[in-house]
Amino acid sequence: MIYISTNMYKAESFEKVYKICDKVDFPIGIEVFLMFGDNDYYNILKDNIEKLKKLPITFHEPYYGTDHTYSEGEIFQRTNDYLKLTHEFSVLNPKYMVYHYNNRKIDDREKMLEVTRKNLDEFSKYFDFPLLIENVGVKDRDNVLLNQDEFIEECLNRKEGVLIDIGHANANSWKFEKLISSLKGKIKSYHLHTNDGIKDEHRSIFEIGKSPIISNILKLIKEYTPNADLVLEYSNYYEDKEDLVAEDVKKLKNLL
Repeated sequence: MIYISTNMYKAESFEKVYKICDKVDFPIGIEVFLMFGDNDYYNILKDNIEKLKKLPITFHEPYYGTDHTYSEGEIFQRTNDYLKLTHEFSVLNPKYMVYHYNNRKIDDREKMLEVTRKNLDEFSKYFDFPLLIENVGVKDRDNVLLNQDEFIEECLNRKEGVLIDIGHANANSWKFEKLISSLKGKIKSYHLHTNDGIKDEHRSIFEIGKSPIISNILKLIKEYTPNADLVLEYSNYYEDKEDLVAEDVKKLKNLL
């Protein structure tokens, strides 16, 4: 199924995502990008529970101001507080939630890995829905905790499923066929967006001059993981561009 990430919206703009759903004539879902640090987001999401219950839903765990590589301190506490708030919205019955091993720059790599693995173990028990490990970090931000081979090995050694972020892989010059074929038994979903090959820009999958070429990626997806979900995860540049995003959804559907 195709999903739209609410990553492109501020809290007060959250409900604009329904415009995209209304502009296509086939079912699509919403990936709720949780932003509990943003203006009154908790109450806005609460007000939308009944609407969201009518749609296929996935969660993206809280990202801003959080990190799973801390075992104490302010960021550790905030991360835990936000995930407790997330638990309150289990009523939406998300298909899964995306988990980031880290967000911050790398310092003590082995310690970071030890802590985030422990946190993933704990949160996997805490939630009633599956967590998916995403390939996160880009070289441009100095926050790549695992290179391609290490990420593949890590995921193969974990019980959780995997979400492949195509934009992150592209910005890090990863080899798509090796990545997807190696993890074909684990991949449940993809974040689809493009960039300039360096920065994590989250641009339209059909924007001319950006990479990767979506048709090439879809060939691999159809060959190795034909049942995986596809999430358009665009930046806030696309807020108020619901017509464009809806057209991307339609074009993507026609390519499947």
